[in-house]
Amino acid sequence: MKMQLTDDEKRDFYRDGFVVLKDVIPQDLVARAQVRYKSAQSGEDLTHADEFTDLINRSPLAPIMREAMGEFDPPSGTRHIVRVHGQKPAEHFAALGYRDKDLPYYGADLHMDGEAVFQTPQEPAEGTPEEIYERYIATGRKGGPERSAENIGINFAPLFHDPALTNSLGGFTAFLFVCLSDQSMHGGGQTNVLRGGHHAMERFFRWQYRENGCVGPEGPGWPRLNHDAPNRCGYMHLPDSIYEEFTDENSACTPDGRRWPEPTPVFMTPGDATIAMYHIPHGGSRNENGHSARKSPIFALVNKKRQPNKVMVGNSDHPDRAWDGSFLNFEEGNNPWERSKFALCNMYHEWDGMQAIVAEERMRAGDSNEVFEL
Repeated sequence: MKMQLTDDEKRDFYRDGFVVLKDVIPQDLVARAQVRYKSAQSGEDLTHADEFTDLINRSPLAPIMREAMGEFDPPSGTRHIVRVHGQKPAEHFAALGYRDKDLPYYGADLHMDGEAVFQTPQEPAEGTPEEIYERYIATGRKGGPERSAENIGINFAPLFHDPALTNSLGGFTAFLFVCLSDQSMHGGGQTNVLRGGHHAMERFFRWQYRENGCVGPEGPGWPRLNHDAPNRCGYMHLPDSIYEEFTDENSACTPDGRRWPEPTPVFMTPGDATIAMYHIPHGGSRNENGHSARKSPIFALVNKKRQPNKVMVGNSDHPDRAWDGSFLNFEEGNNPWERSKFALCNMYHEWDGMQAIVAEERMRAGDSNEVFEL
């Protein structure tokens, strides 16, 4: 039974930002989770069903992650993003502000987790950029048109994670995607990643922090909205500098001529799992060509040293706040948002078992392995 990543797998993980582990989940756990999906009642909340958390807690993924990353709370919850098969390009405006049918790469929308999202206008927005912004952020779960940390998006993530409005991402340590359906074909609804994009995002976060201490959307170089999109209210899920770094003359375009980075689809079959860095831009594709619904429970893990006195459930992309966006209590002297900024600017700090490989690879590339101090 596999208990840890090999050095070669760690080098791949360092270079690419993700690694696929084939047949790592025992088939009895896979079958049990598949049956649980089939037996679920309409509208039933499967967040905390142990058939899914057992995919980590009772599988080799637990010792593999502890060796590579360090200690973490055994997940007691997961996110479920199920995509029915036979999805077709549609007319509606997607979050990027373009019509779904016009987005390349099966509509894969590369983004960072922890961004608050709101209702996408389905008609071109009118008014000034300020007016469009206020109307947009007024469509969340809480907060109205106020630019504040109390404003909560429809995905439960806060507009800003901290009251000072300096961190709009939060962040965690690692993704785990567990495969329960055939995702071995292009356009199979699978997760797509921007291979190597984690290095570019870490550099970008460091640049943002140097500029004024703010990280994420609405920090330096990263406006939240793209008013040049067809609906005039497209979410900037990544900064322009990242889009530009990963596009060239071979990149696919939308009808307005804008080029988009080509993502790498993560092909998996039931029993496979993918470990990915928080920092890697990623997004799901339409399930146009899959033979069944796309089913992959998603776990967000945080190294225990980030917040030793907090228990992380495993389903949240904003662990510095409660799932509903409300504020958590932290002991005096513990600034969770500064700790998260440190992790955003030092992405391998929380990967205890990767330190030797990271040092070797950075030395080979002539890069510094020094800690970026806040």
